[in-house]
Amino acid sequence: MLSRHQHLCRQIPRCFESTAAAFRPPRFLGCNPRQYTKSAQKSKTKGSNSSSEQFPGGKDPVRKVASAQTFSYDIEKERKMKSVGRQDARTDLFQRRYPVLDHHIPTTWWKSSDQSTVEKLSESPKRILRNWKNRFSNAQAMLHMKREFALSVEGKRPFMDWLQIFHSTSVKPSAWISPVRETLLKNYLSLNEAIAKNDLATISKLSAYDFQDHLVALAKKRKPELTFKFKYHGDVAPCQVVSIRSVLGYMAPEPPKFGSRILVQALVRFETLQSVEVFNQKGQLLRLDGTVARPGDPPASPKTVLDYYVFENKFWMPHGWIARDQLFEGVEGKYLHMQEDGKIVDLS
Repeated sequence: MLSRHQHLCRQIPRCFESTAAAFRPPRFLGCNPRQYTKSAQKSKTKGSNSSSEQFPGGKDPVRKVASAQTFSYDIEKERKMKSVGRQDARTDLFQRRYPVLDHHIPTTWWKSSDQSTVEKLSESPKRILRNWKNRFSNAQAMLHMKREFALSVEGKRPFMDWLQIFHSTSVKPSAWISPVRETLLKNYLSLNEAIAKNDLATISKLSAYDFQDHLVALAKKRKPELTFKFKYHGDVAPCQVVSIRSVLGYMAPEPPKFGSRILVQALVRFETLQSVEVFNQKGQLLRLDGTVARPGDPPASPKTVLDYYVFENKFWMPHGWIARDQLFEGVEGKYLHMQEDGKIVDLS
């Protein structure tokens, strides 16, 4: 025969029976979880109701309402943080306008200008220091990209290949930066062609932020009856990555489903031969003065164009490299640096 107490215990759902065993406070509350488990098992077998036998110190942790609420709040907060990394990788979880990092256009230590010899001697150490600082930052960025698998390289000599981090400005086909250079040159030419064709969709795809607004504004100011044709004639010098920087951009606790966590900015030097031809509504070629060109007139002669573009790539996003700014030689900007905690520091 079962006693009335044993009969009622059998009617209690299992979720209520395992409450004491499931409630395991962490050690920082001054308790040992193993003692709670053992005491819960004793209460199931003996049916003891004494709090001094079940819990050390004679204190029931279930009655600690404030501690339990804090503990459950921390669990819920951690659960929300973990759910961030399980979002769709095509959605930019950290859509923010990252500043243009501390890029530097290398200059010769004895720059030819109208300055006097004394001024050149005083400025030369500063130029040398900036150039070496830029090289060191380039090597740091290359090492960061290699560790985060942002460079698709296959090394045959494990030790010697690591020296490639010091060759970010190399134009050799065997350099680690060579695939990046090819992609950046392709995007640069596509962007110039889109500007000539007034292709706003391609401009929006290959540019971002204020630089995109600038290009779109220029395209809207153009006369709609005129057609521009961009032509690329070749390189005066190979395109070169003169400055490269990388920061940790994807802050979710779990790794992204696409690519890696880093954001990379590259300052690229393009020195090319370009020409632009202008046609009217009838398809007739126009001269520089706006008159219609004759059949025997020579075509537009190519001009040497030197550009410094800042390209950015969020490696957790599939859009790839996009142009976000343009810099000029001899103009020192106000550069910013983003720390690991997300704070932006002025480096100028």
